[in-house]
Amino acid sequence: RARGQTGLWLGAYAAGTLALCLLSAWTAYKVHPDTPLPPELAAYAEQGRRHAALLDKASDKELKLIREIQARRARPK
Repeated sequence: RARGQTGLWLGAYAAGTLALCLLSAWTAYKVHPDTPLPPELAAYAEQGRRHAALLDKASDKELKLIREIQARRARPK
């Protein structure tokens, strides 16, 4: 019984912490909606857009090769 209560407390704590993080992010956005992204984040977003554009242009053969590479297991070091 004690383990179940501990699990409930941990779950409630995790859920509460996540809820407060999301609430603070939402509040910050509402207070300063036009704040620009930091340059590092803007660069990552642009890199993601370029990556998506390359994937859209890839042929079926290239997509198959990409899937094969992603499916490989990582080699132990």
